[in-house]
Amino acid sequence: MLCLAVVSIFRSSPELTDDVIYQVLVSKRIERRLAARLVEFLSVAYCRVILEPTGARFPDTFQRSRQDGTTVAPLPLASEQVWTAAHAQVSRLPFPHPIRTRIEKARLLPG
Repeated sequence: MLCLAVVSIFRSSPELTDDVIYQVLVSKRIERRLAARLVEFLSVAYCRVILEPTGARFPDTFQRSRQDGTTVAPLPLASEQVWTAAHAQVSRLPFPHPIRTRIEKARLLPG
């Protein structure tokens, strides 16, 4: 349910940056750590769903950078509940849709 609400923000306001979406979620009393993960994993899920038909391949792991610049060991995406929910939700959405604009702005797809 929460994931669907965040998807709604992504779809209705593709011009918003990740930082702004994060602040919107926090203002709606979503815990900061969860808000950050929702923004992070929904963006990745959208990219995957849009780019997979082009033949792009993706790892089944992710890594995070610490504040000191070091990275943590790769973790399986499937181990992250927010990823699982985000990917499932995005995979059910019709395409194309406004989120493509966010990806084009990030220069991942030709505009």
